[in-house]
Amino acid sequence: MDSTNSKSSRWKVVDAILDDVLDVSPSKQREVLRNRCGGDLSLRREVEKLLSNLENSPDFMEISVVNSALTLLDEDNAETL
Repeated sequence: MDSTNSKSSRWKVVDAILDDVLDVSPSKQREVLRNRCGGDLSLRREVEKLLSNLENSPDFMEISVVNSALTLLDEDNAETL
């Protein structure tokens, strides 16, 4: 496996874990991180860094609200099809 595929594969794992962490309440996020990252501290730090960057972004809450609204709209559209 070349370096590009390895990085792409790693990013997919990080992205999936970050999505899972963002899908739960803040009180459950550490538990999800622990379960999904296992003993891979490097992976956990990477996800925590991204999470911190998102939370400290001035638009984080606005983006979160927009994403939630889009998800609800997608669900409504899927039900009407």
